[in-house]
Amino acid sequence: MVLVFAATTAFALGQVQWQKNSPQRVGGQAIIMWNALPGALKYSISRTDMLTNKTVSWETQSLYYVDLRAESGKAYKYLITALGADGRPLGVSESRLLEAFKPLEPPRWGGSYQEGGRLYLVWDGDPRAKFHNLYRIDQGSKEASKIASVQTGKYVDSNILPRAKYTYYIRSVDRDGKESESSNYLDAEVETWEGAPAVGVVAKRYVNAVGMIVGQANSLFSEPTDMVFRRGKLFVTDMGSRAIQEFTPEGALVRRIGVKPPNYPKEWGIPWGMDSDIEGKVFAVTYLKTPYVRIFDRNGKMILDLEVFKPRELKDYPLVPQAMDVLLDGNGGFWVSEFSYGQLIHYDERGTEILRVGTPKFLEEGEPFKTPTFLARQPKTGDIWVSESLQGRIYRITQEGEIIGFMDNRDSELGVLIMPKDIAPGKEGELLVIDGMLGSLQSFDEKGNLVAVYYTPELEYLELPSIVAVAYDPTTGDIYVSSKIESAIFRLQLIQ
Repeated sequence: MVLVFAATTAFALGQVQWQKNSPQRVGGQAIIMWNALPGALKYSISRTDMLTNKTVSWETQSLYYVDLRAESGKAYKYLITALGADGRPLGVSESRLLEAFKPLEPPRWGGSYQEGGRLYLVWDGDPRAKFHNLYRIDQGSKEASKIASVQTGKYVDSNILPRAKYTYYIRSVDRDGKESESSNYLDAEVETWEGAPAVGVVAKRYVNAVGMIVGQANSLFSEPTDMVFRRGKLFVTDMGSRAIQEFTPEGALVRRIGVKPPNYPKEWGIPWGMDSDIEGKVFAVTYLKTPYVRIFDRNGKMILDLEVFKPRELKDYPLVPQAMDVLLDGNGGFWVSEFSYGQLIHYDERGTEILRVGTPKFLEEGEPFKTPTFLARQPKTGDIWVSESLQGRIYRITQEGEIIGFMDNRDSELGVLIMPKDIAPGKEGELLVIDGMLGSLQSFDEKGNLVAVYYTPELEYLELPSIVAVAYDPTTGDIYVSSKIESAIFRLQLIQ
């Protein structure tokens, strides 16, 4: 008997690794992300409908895929197969289930109590909720205003008045930003307390606008974006010169600093957000269409060229970070608002990252920022204000990076915020806020209470063309605003 052994070749498939939190729902679509497998030239994504058992497939050369037809009410199972040059499979992932969306249950009140000038609210919510929106109806009003978005089931309302009556309700918010039905109403009557403030009155401040249309006289000045007032001079970033322009209070050009150095090897970009130390010795600028933040000395020499990196959780995501504004922290470091992933980042004086505030918006639990833009620092407390243009909010953050509230005045008759743009410290620690949609200017105190609204004489609005940026001269009390459309700067002088 002759034994014959046949030679065989076994081929083991590799393992395609999913990225963390993938797949995930974003509204009526699903984002699918995975890591590269060596040797693979393309990938096949298969999706199985868990109700009908029907499977469909797609191919891509990228490491992510957006399923535009992932209906929210259906559950799906996804599988990734890595393919070689000849189309044969080189590896396969484990299958992953994307659960069907189920509406959140409305929150349930646990009660409220008052201590001094603080009203404590507690509730229970659906455990699937990513955060909760808290609404309040003030005494004498028929409309509710959203006063907070919080992750935990408690909130302290310190923006209350003695002997006032308030009605609250809550809605839970899922990972796609959809709200649940409202909770029951909770009525609260505030008792007076020692040191309670008198009921405030919003001031109407009338100003004369003195035009400084420097764009017409200087071809290198166009579309001014951000401004600061330092050492008796106004510093402006603009698209024309792609630098910082220094002006006298009357609008005369003094010089340009932060100009692109000769033979600079990288994309320079368009200067956008800017800040300076109180003495005007250091200037920090962000640049559109790049991930860079650059810091210059008083003579315009670049002393730091910092690249803002992607969040670690999304290091393989295709979007390039976009730094929007920069804020010096008073201790040598600086904060940067990052638009692509929706975060606030703190750096030390060497440009080393210290911390990030906010979960990247492409992650399942991404919150609270979606479109962070301009920054300002409250002189009294050191707290940081962040303008969220598309959300119509301005968030308040401590120096340690804790989000402690926001202003959202969409429903208020005075000081309404639809699309807040630039923000800057004003008189006596007030916060000046430009609304780009309305072309309005208003002031808030350090707690976010509306203090004043600015008007053109004999009108009930501020008659200026599409203003976007604001700066304050503490010596004269004059306010400077810029218009990108008109390439103009206006000096606002208060009418006593």
